[in-house]
Amino acid sequence: MSQDEWAGDLARIIAGEVRRHRQRRGLSAQQLADACEGAGFPIARSVLANFENGRRPTVSVAEVVVLARVLRVPPILLLFPLGQAEMIEIVPGVHATVWDAFDWFVGSAPLHWRKDGKPSSPATTTGKDINVWREEVRPLDLLRENQRYIRQWRHETEITAHQRCAVEEAEDEEVRRWRREAAETHAQIAHQLEYEIARTRKEMRHLGWTAIPPLPDELDHIDVLMQDEPEEIE
Repeated sequence: MSQDEWAGDLARIIAGEVRRHRQRRGLSAQQLADACEGAGFPIARSVLANFENGRRPTVSVAEVVVLARVLRVPPILLLFPLGQAEMIEIVPGVHATVWDAFDWFVGSAPLHWRKDGKPSSPATTTGKDINVWREEVRPLDLLRENQRYIRQWRHETEITAHQRCAVEEAEDEEVRRWRREAAETHAQIAHQLEYEIARTRKEMRHLGWTAIPPLPDELDHIDVLMQDEPEEIE
């Protein structure tokens, strides 16, 4: 498939998903056009109709983003029809399953890039390619780690608060002792998670991030936890 044919095929896939999600939401082409205008990026009804019918073989990144916004779906679901097809041509001459392509696009797993017409498959976990991949996707991993640690911290602090309240309510001394121990255990876990959050944020700075996700007010103190630690990041 030539590059123009591939680009047109990709546009048709996106058009098909736009039509499917539009119909699923019970929207007419005019209503979708009005919603795009309301989102700040007008796309005329005639343009949408030509796009969905295959008479317009191109689509811009901006159009994909605004269409995903008004259809209330992640943009990636317009690119890769998860659950609607098994195979997709990721780039000209390179095929993969939709789910493997999905994982590659969001940085979850690399692919073997093949141009012999056979499906590409997830790369192995050894070798030069995987090491390069890990280095390049580290920013994504850091963001996910930071978000996961914050969620875990909230969970542990909620349990700690619950157990401490339960201590006051318990009438039996043995129950109160058990509640105090449980509260202390979860408080220690929450404290350790604060250091994990600080570590991920320090590595973000080490990688040159100039915009770091803000912390909840309760964790404002986190950014000073590791100021005295060595700068080397393993």
